[in-house]
Parts: sequence; C-alpha cells; structure tokens
Amino acid sequence: METILIKNGRIFDPAEGTFTTGSITVKGTKIIETEDISPDITIDAARCIVSPGLIDAHLHINDHGSDGGVPADLATLPNGVTTAVDVGSCGESNYRIMRNYHIIPAAVRIKTALNISSAGLATTRFPENLNPVHFAEEKIQALFEEFPEDFAGLKIRMSRGIVAEGDITPLKAALSLADKIDTILIVHITNPAVPCETIAEMLRPGDIICHCFQGTGDTILDNNNTIKPGILKAREKGVLFDACHGRVNFNLNIAKAALEQNFLPDIISTDHSPKNLFRSPVVSIPRLVSKFAALGMPLEEVLRRVTLFPARMLGMEDELASLQPGTTADIAVFRTEKRRVVFSDFQGRTMEGDSLLTPLCTIKNGRLLYAAADIDIS
Repeated sequence: METILIKNGRIFDPAEGTFTTGSITVKGTKIIETEDISPDITIDAARCIVSPGLIDAHLHINDHGSDGGVPADLATLPNGVTTAVDVGSCGESNYRIMRNYHIIPAAVRIKTALNISSAGLATTRFPENLNPVHFAEEKIQALFEEFPEDFAGLKIRMSRGIVAEGDITPLKAALSLADKIDTILIVHITNPAVPCETIAEMLRPGDIICHCFQGTGDTILDNNNTIKPGILKAREKGVLFDACHGRVNFNLNIAKAALEQNFLPDIISTDHSPKNLFRSPVVSIPRLVSKFAALGMPLEEVLRRVTLFPARMLGMEDELASLQPGTTADIAVFRTEKRRVVFSDFQGRTMEGDSLLTPLCTIKNGRLLYAAADIDIS
C-alpha cells in the first residue's frame, strides 16, 4: 500500500473550526497515526491549508444525458472536492443512466438528490413537469429502496414558469413523498411562484432551501432589507439554507444584507453547470470560499460550510469531515494567495477581496489524483 506524508501544513479541524500546524500520514485508503516512516510520496504543505476533501453539495454532473451537466471529475478533483451531490439532474426514468455512465465510473464520490419530476432536468428548452398527478411515487420509492446508499434527498423547483402562481400542491406532494421515503427535500426558490416564507413554513427540519441569496422576485428579505420572520422561524426549527451560487441564483446585495444580520448560509455550493464551471461568477468552489471570506465570514466558518455541514447533511460527518486517524483519506491542500480579487454576480455587481484560496492537491480515498505544477512533492 502506498504511503503519503503531508508535512508542515495548517491542518483544519472542521468540528472545532480551528487550525493547527502538523502532519498527516496516509496509508492505503486511511489516515493513520503519523510515525517515523519512509513515505512513497512527501508533500510539503508549508504555509498551506490542509483540509478534509471539500463537499460540493449542489451541482449537475449528467453531462451526457442532459444539456446542463458538467464532467464530474473535472469539476471536482482539481478544486479540492472529493464528494459531490448531483441535485435534480435526473428523475426516476433516467437515473440508472446517470448512475451507470457517470456516478460509478467517477473517481469523485457522488450522491444524488433525485428530481421529483420523472425526466429531471433533461433539457433547458422546457421545464420539468411538476403536476403531482405525474409524480411516479412507486418508482421513486423503489429506487430509494434499491440504492439506499446513493441518495441524499429529493429535489423540486418552485419557480415561476415551472409552477403556477401561488400553487403549493407540487410542494405538498413532494413533502408527502419525502415523508414516505424518510428523506429530505431540497427546494429551489429562485423567482418563486409561492412566497419564500410560505415555502419555508412548510418545510421540515433538515430540508434545504437552495439559492437562499437569490434576488429575483420574492426573496428572504423584506422591503427594509431585513430577514423575514418566516425565514428566521424556519431556521429555528432546523430548515437549512444553501447559498448554492449558480449563474443567476446569487445576488451580492442580498448576501451582504443577510450576512450583516448574521444570517449565514448553512451550506455553500456551486450549482455547477456548463454556464458557470470555470466561468464567472462561480468558477469553482475554492473561489466561492474566497468570495464568502471577502463578504466578511471567517475563513474557518466558510470551510465548515463546504466540509462539516454538508457531511452532516449526508449523514457522513465522521467519515468525511475529519482528518483523524482511522478516517477515510479524502484530503485537499490549498494555498491562500494575498492579492486583489474582483468578485461579481450575474447582474454586474462587483466586490473586491484581498485573498484567493488556490487548490494545490487532492487525495481521494488515499490516491493522489490532482497536484498543481508548483506544489512541492517528492
């Protein structure tokens, strides 16, 4: 078994939200106690952050099966991501195709939130059918029973043009099915056909509102730029909020106002599609980490939202959000570069930052799968 030593790093502990200087040793697929050994690979992580592999909790990887997906390994491993969740690309009718052709062959670990609509997001030419009459409940339940380790939840979009104005019946039906399956529901709220507070009130602890800082139509803020009471009540009862940036699902002004009121996202994800992978305003999850740090969040709190909190959502906190001996060797190394960075949203608003998190190497399940040209490896 190959042994890897990562030395001199600033090791990030998501559970504590702290950094300590030290070394990590990998043997086979596991992290082991660091001891006096002759490693096969030595990585000098001086002045670098060593973190559990990042988790991108919302992206679209079905690039041969829909027109909105990206290549799974390309979108993740070079960015320090070792676990990803495809959210809604597929429904029950085409899930097996994505599983066989994308999930199983991928080096990155992939979980799925299944679209409540049978065809999922097969095309952007027309939206998914959200008439509850057409929800294939028995087939969806059968998939969850056949592949219990695959799924992270169900997904529904409650946007105008997909759902009729004021129609809560699709959301009610999706919640009913999620109850039967005993899984969470992820709800897309950009330009919602139903007020955000109504959606939030209906959700259960553990359910997720994604695109929480979107700025089209009804938002989480009232006319005074104050977080709406129904949104705060939802958080109090355990509803989670994913910043889930995307190309058109993030508004800098909404995010600034929310963070000023200490309304932090529970999860930060990319919503990667061909329109934002390696393209502004998203680019990559390390760039989003840098963006939220520039918005005023402490770096350790941003990192927890791409490690600990999404791992907890997946029920894999002990395995994926730790660098303790005995845990799976999913590790990412980053350098923080001090320089001027301009961040933006899709409507042209900009904000300057003074540092950028740059991925240097990614280890997945004990295998070194990515290394930047300028990292010190021997």
